[in-house]
Amino acid sequence: MGAVRVPLTAHCVVLSLLQMVAVSSEQFIVNGLQSPVLVPLGGNLELSCQLSPPQQAKHMEIRWFRNRYTEPIYLYRNGKDLLGETISKYVERTELVKDDIGRGRVTLRIFKVTADDDGSYHCFFKDDKFYEEHIILVNVVATSSDIQILMHAPNTKGVMLECHSRGWFPEPHMEWRDSNGVLIPATSKSHSQDENKIFTMKTSLLIEAKSHWNVTCYIQNPVTHQEESISVVLPGELFSWKIIWIMILSILSILLITFQMTYSIKEHLIHGIFQKVLSPTLNKNQCDPDKSEGSLEFLEEIALLIHQDCGVAQNCGNPETLLFHQIFATIECSCSPENSDTIKFLLQVINVTPQVSRINPDAIELLLEIIELTVRVSSMNPVFFNAHIPIESS
Repeated sequence: MGAVRVPLTAHCVVLSLLQMVAVSSEQFIVNGLQSPVLVPLGGNLELSCQLSPPQQAKHMEIRWFRNRYTEPIYLYRNGKDLLGETISKYVERTELVKDDIGRGRVTLRIFKVTADDDGSYHCFFKDDKFYEEHIILVNVVATSSDIQILMHAPNTKGVMLECHSRGWFPEPHMEWRDSNGVLIPATSKSHSQDENKIFTMKTSLLIEAKSHWNVTCYIQNPVTHQEESISVVLPGELFSWKIIWIMILSILSILLITFQMTYSIKEHLIHGIFQKVLSPTLNKNQCDPDKSEGSLEFLEEIALLIHQDCGVAQNCGNPETLLFHQIFATIECSCSPENSDTIKFLLQVINVTPQVSRINPDAIELLLEIIELTVRVSSMNPVFFNAHIPIESS
């Protein structure tokens, strides 16, 4: 059989069809900025993307979004900016520059960048049913020169240093180093974020005697690697025994003064109660109820002190047997119970004293001393105590 001759025009038609199929299967790709793009906190961000090959994009849909396609931060379709379909927090802070849209190039501007703007951005082009996108990673960064060291008063263990710095994003790296640049393990580390997600960093270091005299606190942004530092030099005499002994003596002096003040106040209170409760007419032969009635109000204050965490009306447990035995052991005299309203009230207060750890031990001790003073200058029949004090059996 002979060869079939195809006209030249038929070849041209076939080639044109093949080219059309190729173009329709891959009409364009989207190029953009290389990631990551760094932007300072509070600055303005510009993200550009370009169709390749260059072509008219005015009739296309151009969508910028973060993590979700359905939540665009900017939407352009058929020549219109659809602000009503974008996330509200971006409406006032974004604009799409379309000066070169005839060649398929657009730029998204974001004003007053915050820490929330950190992350990935999708530049999405759609022409009829064909679409492509380009993803750009954005790093928001913030650094600070506000760094300081706080030195606490030295003690027997050494000197505690605290390094503080605020105004960082993302979370920076913080460490201590000696004069030779050798890393010193921190005693503690902590951080916090404010409502704008900006970090405040804190690290502490205990400098012991005869250890590091010259230390430096370093803080570094993990994205930009920008670093800030501050050093402190500690004098050797800071740890001398003379200074340590002075500190010890100072602490002991404070404790002694506190004890003396507490004892003085306690003695004054006992003396006042003694003067109010115990009348000179109370002796071995008489307990004057008229002299006792005026002291009931003062004794109520004692009751409140004892029951400051557990009211009399509350069911707080059984009476404390040991306390009753101690009170009973202080009885040295006897007195007619009918003429001793003060002692009756005092016993009533004690009877409702619960056996719980919340009772103020100082108040109980004070009450015992008052009762001891009472029975030493008055007479009371032990039978009266037995009748009013419920002693628990062991």
